[in-house]
Amino acid sequence: SAPARLPRAEDGRIPARYPLEELSSPHYQVRTRRNVEESDGTLIISPEPLGGGTLLTAGHATKTGQPCIVIPPEYPLVRPESERLAGWTQDHGIAVLNVAGRARAIFEKWELDLAVIGETNDSE
Repeated sequence: SAPARLPRAEDGRIPARYPLEELSSPHYQVRTRRNVEESDGTLIISPEPLGGGTLLTAGHATKTGQPCIVIPPEYPLVRPESERLAGWTQDHGIAVLNVAGRARAIFEKWELDLAVIGETNDSE
């Protein structure tokens, strides 16, 4: 049997350390919509105005009534944005967070910040 395929992102393969299952559809729009629907809320890390997949993500979250927040990609995460994001995840009871954005480099930088925010919400 063929080895399992690693899930894709627009800028390459998503690292295996993330336990994701790739959908059979080759269309990113299907994956985008499903990610929104199967999460408790969506964080979009992107400059505004949104475009392409990030615009689709935000639009689908609005259409389905899912919480969605847009944070600019500057790093490190400045305190007001960090507090805004932590408060948003707590206010909406976010346990499964869909993270969307344009570049893997953004996520690699943000991974620690998101982990800390998750730990903060878990302890409250």
